[in-house]
Amino acid sequence: MSNSRPHNGYVLEASKLLKTPIISLSKVSFDKTTFGLQIAQHDFTESGLNLNELPQTIPNRDPTRYPLVLMLDEILDPGNLGAILRSAYFLGCSALLVTERNCAPLSPVCLKSSAGASEYLPILTHITPPRLITSSKGAGWKFFAAAPRPAKHATNKYIDTNHKVVQEALDKGPVVLLMGGEGEGLRDSIKKLCDKCISVTAAKDVDRGVDSLNVSVAAGVLMQALLGDKKAATAGAKEDAKAESGIAAAEEGLEVAEDAAVDESVEIEGEEAVGSAETAETVESESAKST
Repeated sequence: MSNSRPHNGYVLEASKLLKTPIISLSKVSFDKTTFGLQIAQHDFTESGLNLNELPQTIPNRDPTRYPLVLMLDEILDPGNLGAILRSAYFLGCSALLVTERNCAPLSPVCLKSSAGASEYLPILTHITPPRLITSSKGAGWKFFAAAPRPAKHATNKYIDTNHKVVQEALDKGPVVLLMGGEGEGLRDSIKKLCDKCISVTAAKDVDRGVDSLNVSVAAGVLMQALLGDKKAATAGAKEDAKAESGIAAAEEGLEVAEDAAVDESVEIEGEEAVGSAETAETVESESAKST
């Protein structure tokens, strides 16, 4: 029953985790709290779903910005799929979208690797990526493909994670991030339909034999680049600057106080010296009179 996986003598009988079959993504609500789905007309997942009962909207997990959906194509390793699920939920993705016929299934290996995230993150599925991309674009969605910059003839379509377009993408509209398979990455036919291709910049001294990241790691880096809280980071930087300014002012005040104390000490010592001189002069005068 456990397919030779670790089980400790216990097996839990649970209902199958279902995916929602869709044709495309629809518009985001005016207040950014939800976005719509165009549900498929038939259940190509063959899971016995009643399509009329499926929810046609999904909550946006952070209404202060537009939603991010992670789309996977040709991810074949169930361990990678589970790890991506885990990162997507942890980092704040609103949904995961997989290609039904060429991605790994939601197997026990995948679900174990997701560490429970698969129970919380909505999982959508589709069968025709070009149609989904084209239809979703009509509803205002932008598509960013995970793809390295070509060595030659690179256009401004290729950017890295530090680019302003990436950092401000979710302030301007909803985004779908596409990740391709472990071996060849995204298909060219899909990349051509995307608005931008983004990549993670490697260190300058990386050997040619280590020219890429594992797809689950790359997905995490790219999602963080899109979802990272720039406002909080800016506020934090301002607070740090303010704290440093306060420390500098305190140190300057301490130095002024120390200088004032030194000046006061010198003044007191001067007054004491004058007093001693006057006393000596008085004594000398009295001695002269007695003589």
